[in-house]
Amino acid sequence: MPVLLLSAAQAGATSPAALAGTVVQAVAECLAGLAYVNAVKPGAVAIWGPWPFVSDLRTGAMSGGSGEQALITAACAQMGHFYKLTVGSAAGMCDSKLPDVQAGYEKGVTAALAAMTGIAPACSIRFNSPHVRNGSGSIGDYDESTDIDRGRRRCGRFSRA
Repeated sequence: MPVLLLSAAQAGATSPAALAGTVVQAVAECLAGLAYVNAVKPGAVAIWGPWPFVSDLRTGAMSGGSGEQALITAACAQMGHFYKLTVGSAAGMCDSKLPDVQAGYEKGVTAALAAMTGIAPACSIRFNSPHVRNGSGSIGDYDESTDIDRGRRRCGRFSRA
């Protein structure tokens, strides 16, 4: 089973407020994780997964549907492709509390930019509302095991050969 190397730097909270600084930190953390995994088991199958987030600096809350969120996710994906790694990240998040026009727009922008940068698998497509029917906050029947199986088939080994 592949290891998901997850770094969830939050711009303005656990990483620099500048978006470039957040990208640098998320990339560095995931590369360190990749080195660690390969030190434990050389040639281990892993998914390079920086999940950088943006903070609303007035409230401290995560802002998952912002344009900045889409931008730093795409930047981290491009860095993963630069290193010839399979990239998995969060996509399709929104800040709306209801399934409304704002939710559709934000989910569309963040998911489309993630898709255009070649992120596979894209995970965590959720609303930030406790009022969604199945209680977990997710929309539809999301099955994480499908993404894991898809990632296993597509990621291969991370050697620079």
